[in-house]
Amino acid sequence: MKRRKFFELMAATGALMTPWASKSLCAASTYGKIQRVRTPSRPQGMEIFHQIFIELPKEVAKGDERAIRVVIGPPHPMKQEHHIMWLEIFVDDVLATRLDFTPELSIPAIEIPINVSNGRRLRVLHMCNKHGMWEKTINI
Repeated sequence: MKRRKFFELMAATGALMTPWASKSLCAASTYGKIQRVRTPSRPQGMEIFHQIFIELPKEVAKGDERAIRVVIGPPHPMKQEHHIMWLEIFVDDVLATRLDFTPELSIPAIEIPINVSNGRRLRVLHMCNKHGMWEKTINI
């Protein structure tokens, strides 16, 4: 089962909740929908802090290991009541890496070397404990 379908199914059945949230079950409507910034050049409202910035080299040779940098927002708040819980990077549909964040200690950013080549699809997902899942996909 693909990750997106899994989260949609879990949200629809009400089975998805954050184990570290002390007393609240996150709204199924928030977790059931993967959100995207509608107009990246002019983000609106909560899109500003959930916008995903992906920096990668212009030229990537096949099999080359290149650093990919991902930053969430300018930056996203990291307080106990509002923070990024995790970030995942996929190359095509294969999970390349996952990073879990700790509120108050972490900065929602990562720079990681990944073997990628031109013509591949890079997909980044992140989960905000307050505003749900956000996604950005680019073609390399």
